[in-house]
Amino acid sequence: MAWDDAGMRANLLWQWNNDAGDMLNALREMTNGFEQRGFDLIRNGQQHNIPVFNAYRECHAAGNEHFWYLVVSASGQGCSLGGCQTNVDWQWINNRDSVRNAQNAYTDGRARGRAVGMYYLMEGQRHNPGVMDGYRACMRDNEAGLWAIVNSKV
Repeated sequence: MAWDDAGMRANLLWQWNNDAGDMLNALREMTNGFEQRGFDLIRNGQQHNIPVFNAYRECHAAGNEHFWYLVVSASGQGCSLGGCQTNVDWQWINNRDSVRNAQNAYTDGRARGRAVGMYYLMEGQRHNPGVMDGYRACMRDNEAGLWAIVNSKV
């Protein structure tokens, strides 16, 4: 099975919808320097589906940064910058470090900084899968708009 971005996002979204905790754990591993362990967590979530399991491996081998971008931009929603503004406002009041860490990671120029920034932003909303999905939608559809909201807080 050859992979394409739309197919990858559809399968990654299935995983987000069925086990958001494991997806965040995979991003945490990647963020902490254990990129292969994070990838294995995601890939193993599709071990029952060999064509997808193999497509993940192929996509990851073709470019780690692109694979992680697909992970943090897989969403079943359309982008709502207004919704993101409301949720980042709440997050700034209740979990300021998650917003600061997200902004710092996104702008520090490190490889996979976009994915690391999204990890911190979503980690601050771990309790709310719908908000995490909304953040991923805006990462996919209006990345600049999402990060303008985050940057306005820091």
